[in-house]
Amino acid sequence: MNSEKKPLYILAVAPYEPSKLKLFEAGAGSISELLMRENGVRYAGWDLSTGDKPKIVKGEYLEAKIDGSKKINLFEDGRFICSVAADHNFLAWPLNEEQFFKKPRLNPIAIVEITYNFVNFYKKLMPFFIKIPDKFRFVIQFKNAFLDENTRIYLIPGGLKSIEWLIDRDKYPAPEDNMDKYEDVDLNILAEKKAHVAYLLVEKLYLWFGLEKDCIPYVSKDSNGEDIIDIDKIIKEK
Repeated sequence: MNSEKKPLYILAVAPYEPSKLKLFEAGAGSISELLMRENGVRYAGWDLSTGDKPKIVKGEYLEAKIDGSKKINLFEDGRFICSVAADHNFLAWPLNEEQFFKKPRLNPIAIVEITYNFVNFYKKLMPFFIKIPDKFRFVIQFKNAFLDENTRIYLIPGGLKSIEWLIDRDKYPAPEDNMDKYEDVDLNILAEKKAHVAYLLVEKLYLWFGLEKDCIPYVSKDSNGEDIIDIDKIIKEK
């Protein structure tokens, strides 16, 4: 595949106001160590880990990556970007490359889990701001969803145990080659309702693919009746 046309799912966030992270400090308790040890909510899940120590790039940001699969950039001004392959290398597991081009469907647990882990990690960065911002903009993007003139990446309702997934039924192909959506979040919401923030991002992706909200898997309601990503459901789904 042309690397310029590689399908990607991109999660990004930035503070609304001018901000600064204690980004380049080293050693125990540093951001670099936090990112290096970040393993998400379960072992061998869809998380931010790369197995490598983040590298300082041009004195501007930290970068950690797995070629062809995942790239993470964290900037001193608080911008955080995670780009993952929306193909057999990440979001379409367990397909191999040939299978993916014949059946380019995304794994629902991969989408939900990487989105939750992204939000969860960013919340952990709050103590590293010199002055914690009051508001953030979360962005989700999809790039290159059209593999060729006749083949589009698609989603299926429900989780991995749904009948739709098992028989590959009710396909919802991407409506456009690219997607760009955002959600503005106050600090108190991020601090207290990270699972709801993650849900709001996943909801935007599912709605873009044309699925109704009740088709989103691994969701529950919190004590206030708000939809949240339910990590316990993900952990229990093998």
